[in-house]
Amino acid sequence: YEERIVLISSNVYGPQELPSKAIYNIKFKNLRGNGVYSCYITGNEDCNISNISFDNVSLEYSGGEDIAKALIQSGSFGEFGIITSDSAIYLQNVSDIFMQKVNVIWNKITGPWLSSVKEINTTNINKINCNLPSPY
Repeated sequence: YEERIVLISSNVYGPQELPSKAIYNIKFKNLRGNGVYSCYITGNEDCNISNISFDNVSLEYSGGEDIAKALIQSGSFGEFGIITSDSAIYLQNVSDIFMQKVNVIWNKITGPWLSSVKEINTTNINKINCNLPSPY
């Protein structure tokens, strides 16, 4: 198993000398993965990640022992990263996300998973023909 299937982050902690750069126009197509940590896509509050698409993607999750510890961490900054969240796909400060034929499979999960997708400060998330079941 891979630990984390997808990680995109422009989120950094503390003041920066240079302005944050935008991350946009990324496409994941025909992706298959096995993981124990969330797919993690997060941007700064002032620099959203945008125009990310998932087309024909199947993600299988197991484990989850690190979820409880990760949920008590403060913040979720790219250079430190959270270990995982309680969801297979974690989206924060993102916009224009397109999901078509995205399938989340829960297999031998042991931690407190809550959902297939968690959205925090997100806009324009489109899901078409997706199978995003609850883990339990």
